[in-house]
Amino acid sequence: MDYFRLAMYYAFIDVNVSPYACGMETVPNENILIEEIGKINRTLCPIIDKIGIPFVQQTAFGTVWNGKSCAVLFFWNPVERLYLELPENWSVKTVFSVDGSTPEVEGNIIKNISHKSMIFISEK
Repeated sequence: MDYFRLAMYYAFIDVNVSPYACGMETVPNENILIEEIGKINRTLCPIIDKIGIPFVQQTAFGTVWNGKSCAVLFFWNPVERLYLELPENWSVKTVFSVDGSTPEVEGNIIKNISHKSMIFISEK
């Protein structure tokens, strides 16, 4: 299972990284997956602390986690252009893409969102 896709639905697996510290793999390319999980968790863990247990809603592009004072948009599919109608005093706080690309954020319009991306929005 893809860790990003599981996280989109607020479902997580236990990952024991101790064998990877020695360069061991139980399946081919597992170290690459573990490296990706590390990238995702550096952004995701602080967001989980802020949002608490979210309401998860599926969308055409991925999922949305809705919380009381913040939300996270998960993009499984790339999106060329997204217009957000945000509540007053809300703004885009963090944009993360597993591949390292950076979408263009112009106010409430976000362009060129790549596969496996997260956008964290919250009150100002």
